[in-house]
Amino acid sequence: MNKPDFVLMLIDKSANAYGKLLGLNNSTRLEITLTIIQETVSNIMDIDISLLCSEKLIKEKLKQNLINYDQVRFVIYLLLADADILIQLKQTQFALKKYKIILLLTQWQTQQEVLKNYFEKQLEITELKERIETLKAEDKSYKRTA
Repeated sequence: MNKPDFVLMLIDKSANAYGKLLGLNNSTRLEITLTIIQETVSNIMDIDISLLCSEKLIKEKLKQNLINYDQVRFVIYLLLADADILIQLKQTQFALKKYKIILLLTQWQTQQEVLKNYFEKQLEITELKERIETLKAEDKSYKRTA
């Protein structure tokens, strides 16, 4: 089980335990789970909970590198769980907004992976060119001494 799945499981089990202790119905327990997830996302992204669906604000945070790759990956897992709960609660409009944010974050994440791979390949190319030049220089000096 990976870390995000484990955290989601803990959140769900905690909300269910509190709900059972308080004698709450399933719908209320889902709402508690939803609140925990949303507050966690809000804290990770340093965004007011009421602005979690603001694409403009999230784009700005990403542009300014105010959240990192691992945080984004974790937030995606949380928002997927959030959207699933919203669907169970028949709040499809809010779920749709969450999926749009998930799409935005996933696109950013993919761009970061592409850039990382590009720079790694550029580094490999540079190293290979340097090796070639070194070997050429050594080969010329070898031919002179022979």
